[in-house]
Amino acid sequence: MDTVNLIDIELKINKYKLILNFNSSNDLKISLVIKQQIIDNYNIINSHNIDNVKIDYNLWYGEIALNKKYTINFEITNKNTYNLKININKNISNYEFVSYQILSNDNDIIYDSLNNFNSLLLTNINNNYNFENSNGKYKYPLISNTFDSTEIVEMNKFLISGAQLTMGSKVEKFESEFAKYIGSNYAIMVNSGSSANLLAIAAISNFMFDGHLNIGDEVLVPTLCWSTTVWPLLQFGLKPVFIDIKKETMNINEELIEKYITDKTKAIMLVHVMGNCCDMENLMKITQKYNLFLIEDTCESLGSSFNNNKLGSFGNFGTFSFYYSHHITTIEGDMVTTNTKKNYDLLRCLRAHGWTRYHDDDEQQKYNTLYSDIDSRYMFVNMGFNFRPMEMQAVMGSIQLTKLDHKNINRIYNYENIKNKILNHPLNTNIITIPTKLDKSYIAWFGFCFYINKNLMHKRKDYIQYLEQNLIENRPIITGNFTR
Repeated sequence: MDTVNLIDIELKINKYKLILNFNSSNDLKISLVIKQQIIDNYNIINSHNIDNVKIDYNLWYGEIALNKKYTINFEITNKNTYNLKININKNISNYEFVSYQILSNDNDIIYDSLNNFNSLLLTNINNNYNFENSNGKYKYPLISNTFDSTEIVEMNKFLISGAQLTMGSKVEKFESEFAKYIGSNYAIMVNSGSSANLLAIAAISNFMFDGHLNIGDEVLVPTLCWSTTVWPLLQFGLKPVFIDIKKETMNINEELIEKYITDKTKAIMLVHVMGNCCDMENLMKITQKYNLFLIEDTCESLGSSFNNNKLGSFGNFGTFSFYYSHHITTIEGDMVTTNTKKNYDLLRCLRAHGWTRYHDDDEQQKYNTLYSDIDSRYMFVNMGFNFRPMEMQAVMGSIQLTKLDHKNINRIYNYENIKNKILNHPLNTNIITIPTKLDKSYIAWFGFCFYINKNLMHKRKDYIQYLEQNLIENRPIITGNFTR
């Protein structure tokens, strides 16, 4: 296209500024045509050539982005409805023209094409999108959509803004908000919960970590856990030592821990199962007594707390998952929390290739001086991964985080209703028992869990089939006993 029709708009007598945003490699020359609308006819009353052009170049890894911003100043001398159109010297494709704004002389926004787009998108979503049930097979699914039109509009708004898509300011904003919510000093976002566990173990085993773990060191793990709770330990040459759980909480039996501690025991990889937790007060006494590091796998327990402290804030590192079915979602994604600046810088370095650019200024300067013959922009001093998240995930996460407490209240309400119905049912004569929480804990239940009386275990498959036939989705409690 070589012309772009903008809008019919009523403008008062005033000076205005039209800002045009392009994503184009073309060298564009643009003029604005203003037509006054009179019934069905258009009379040309004025035509303005471009007054000034401002082209913004965004630097990222030394590449020049194609985002261009053109500004045209114009003046309206008669109050009326006007049609605005721009003429372009070269033919461009639809996707090259991104958006436009009309500002008053005082820089008040008169019209924003992105807002208009978002309004149309919101109407379309509300009319056509089904948020009720994302799994049509089941009448009672384990999870339905936990996002709504707010997330969809804001993510689309971000996408068409032309902003940097990979890790940037939106991620930093979400990290700061999340750290504040958990009560930790720092948070670092990664691309999945499994990556978060791997990153935490990589950090605690790294030569830059004070008192780091070595190959052959033992890490205590509950028998009820997830595969990527264990595999990172093996990947770094550590030995997982499994400890049984308490049936009442589904969490590690902290009363057994001291029996398994040896001279090689260096850390505990804790898993807060299904939103619940063990007695964190007793567990922290053990870590302090034996000088053990603590990593909290909190992927299923975001928002739960013990003694008014959020789970994931007790240890050296806390990991959280934003997978689709979890307490909040960024589709995929995760966060690692920590309380020291040194650990935070190490996590940031390992997250992105072992790059020095993610150390603080003093540390960067140390390497720049030590290796002055190496381009400081591309200096790698550690092992590393590419666990970087996307900006769009962070946009979604920031919105989801504002909804978390309300959603957790709903989780607790649903859990208590189901629990009371089952426990008080006249046919439940010690057939089904349900885990409990500790008095000092606030539990945002991840799912509804129960045990079948061991004398009826031979009927387990029949019961699962019964649930399936009645369209009730179900699954084991995580992996079950990981040592089996």
